[in-house]
Amino acid sequence: MSVSEREARKFDPARAPLLDSAERDAYLPDSVVVDLLELSGNETVLDYGAGTGRLALAAAERLLSGRVIAVDEVPEMIERLASRVAAASNVEVVAIRDNVVPLAAASVDRILAINILHEVRGETALAEMHRLLAPDGLLLVIDWDRERPGEPGPPAQLRYTRAEAADECAAVGLAVEPAVHARLPYHFVLRVRKPAS
Repeated sequence: MSVSEREARKFDPARAPLLDSAERDAYLPDSVVVDLLELSGNETVLDYGAGTGRLALAAAERLLSGRVIAVDEVPEMIERLASRVAAASNVEVVAIRDNVVPLAAASVDRILAINILHEVRGETALAEMHRLLAPDGLLLVIDWDRERPGEPGPPAQLRYTRAEAADECAAVGLAVEPAVHARLPYHFVLRVRKPAS
């Protein structure tokens, strides 16, 4: 993928208010997403492409002794994130640099990848998520489903099917769990684990 094609897929920071809209919560509720993480309260959760921090904060509220690391690569979004989560003692903001998250391998228990795959298709993001996950760690992928088109979201040609996303996860060594039916009108849900080898 050329640099211009890659940039065309990236989220435009000018659209950030849409991430916090009531409409978004109607079709992709924070509570449903965080429930799918199956948190016990002491996990380290990575929100990959955290945007405005909405889901990072929702996950942080469920953690008693755990923490959330909110990562993004867009400077404007990093600034917005840092401002929004400043009052949350268990949320840290980290910048992705050259597709690498500056954290140790196997250092996180859960990863949120919400509406991210269609922006990083064909790149190294899934391999980086695999590197970061602890053995038996869970990656939660939720993205716009090409088989369920709707008005919100990217054009159909940029969307994934669940099967395509599962194939890409399997290609980097992640084990795909049985299908999850979360009743989201425009998205598929994929739960994958890093095998404990």
